[in-house]
Amino acid sequence: MILLYGIAGLLLIVVLVGMAYQMLFTLIDRQRYKTPPGEMIDIGSHRLHIRIMGDAPGLTVVLDAGVGGNNLDWQRVQQEVGKFARVVSYDRGGYGWSEKGPDPRTPERIVEELHLLLNRAGITPPYIMVGHSFGGIYVRLFARKYPDEVAGFIFVESSHPDMLKAVNTEPELKRLRRVMIFKRLGIVRAMLPRLMSHAKVLDRTARKQYLAINMLDTDNVIREAKPMYESGVDLPETIDLPLTVISRERFDELPAEKRWQEYQDRLVALSADAKRIYTSTSSHYTALVEPDPVVSAIRDMVAQTIDNSV
Repeated sequence: MILLYGIAGLLLIVVLVGMAYQMLFTLIDRQRYKTPPGEMIDIGSHRLHIRIMGDAPGLTVVLDAGVGGNNLDWQRVQQEVGKFARVVSYDRGGYGWSEKGPDPRTPERIVEELHLLLNRAGITPPYIMVGHSFGGIYVRLFARKYPDEVAGFIFVESSHPDMLKAVNTEPELKRLRRVMIFKRLGIVRAMLPRLMSHAKVLDRTARKQYLAINMLDTDNVIREAKPMYESGVDLPETIDLPLTVISRERFDELPAEKRWQEYQDRLVALSADAKRIYTSTSSHYTALVEPDPVVSAIRDMVAQTIDNSV
């Protein structure tokens, strides 16, 4: 009995130390990175953070991150694209430096907020929409709602909406809830450099910022993912616009990878004017790990869009 009390007491100490560790470094990170790298724009219900680079006239490249992502996912791409086009990245409500915004965080609300943000920031169409992971679903929904404003798409390791119909998403929601518990105990923070190994490509200063902001963002993930998982998104079966699909290298011998590539194939089939690019990395975080193919695809589509408008 004494041994059991001792073990229980030790576990309690470990839990309290973990919670204190998490709370302390959360406060430190909030203070250290409180100044946004871009602009804060009031869209009425809350303020969103937008980062604008480049001043080439005529069109704008809009970068949209996946669930759990923020403008920092695009930093290596945006710096290069800004040399030949105007390019914006932003943080959806609750991520990065953006304020949380009203619930529920449905895809429709998120797309409407992006449209408001672009208008109030003075970013006029046409837009080339670049979406990573679930960001690919958001940019397709943006084009459905505002079809006259989109000139083309680039999907970077993009999700397909049918993926949500094909799997039981409840286990994923349970996993996200467990992550929140582990976060409060300091476990996620301790493991974050290993969990986000793709951040190794950044220099020390940028890596520290990237990990810290992603740590702060975790509370918002389930808030955004839950409406998407529960209701899905209804999108057109074809895209009558130029499309480039960028996917990680194929490993069809692995069942999960084969399914992923099958969905990538279906994305290519959306448009008669589609291109497919494979990266040389197996990482899902292509924009950080291997930005060159993304930059090249954007450059080509910018040139194509300008030529078509002449």
